[in-house]
Amino acid sequence: MTEYGVLVHGGAGNTRADAKEVDAISDAAWAAHGRLIDGGTAVDAVLEAVSSMEDGGILNAGMGSYLTDAGTVEMDAGVMDGSTMECGGVGAMNGVANPVRAAAIVMRESNHSLLTGPGAASFATKHGVPAFTVVPGPAQQEKFARMTDGGYGTVGAVALDVFGGLAAAVSTGGVWLKSPGRVGDSAVVGAGYYADGHAAAVATGNGDAILQATTSKTACGLVESGMGAQEAADAAINQLGTVRAGRGGVIVMDGGGGVGVSFNTQVMATHAISDSV
Repeated sequence: MTEYGVLVHGGAGNTRADAKEVDAISDAAWAAHGRLIDGGTAVDAVLEAVSSMEDGGILNAGMGSYLTDAGTVEMDAGVMDGSTMECGGVGAMNGVANPVRAAAIVMRESNHSLLTGPGAASFATKHGVPAFTVVPGPAQQEKFARMTDGGYGTVGAVALDVFGGLAAAVSTGGVWLKSPGRVGDSAVVGAGYYADGHAAAVATGNGDAILQATTSKTACGLVESGMGAQEAADAAINQLGTVRAGRGGVIVMDGGGGVGVSFNTQVMATHAISDSV
């Protein structure tokens, strides 16, 4: 039998996900699973999952992105195809509703791995991603009203398709009240996301520590060395905790369909769906 599946997360932190957030994560996982059932690739699946969470306006990505300290929205995203090792990232950008789709355009249509700011939006819209300016909405204002000590969050997905391909995708509005222009781990391959022929991983949490720890690449490398997905996830988060006392989580899927979820925050909301043919 051939295993395939998807694992989705909606961020790691110290506040338990509410019912709307849990539903958004579940809906994203099922949307991705539907792409896999229809014969889509792992890349198709993770883009479907992350786009769904960006569109929902509930989680810290896309329409629900946290604001900078200037009251603006600047988003980061990334995607990687483990079958080809191609990747694309965007950072500190606005101008499209789905930055993960912009990241996919960078991966597929450019010779670059990362574009930022207006240049990223211009490149994406030039290649068919609809232009759209994300402005602060009710979800962001509600989060501001109930958060007094800052916060961070990311949405992400990893998938294994029926062809044995792995992929990872991630999107975020970044750290709450970040400085304009700040780019976090979600835009950077190896830190916020990574996929190869052995595993796919997506990290979330303190992005500056994740950048230094290269958490996603670390997790995938541990799978390549012989660890299972859960063991690799645990080891990667243990390492993250030694870098600037980094806090966060990681999801991992290996080439056999094994999954791992690990975090050193109080909670991390995830949803996994697996199947076989």
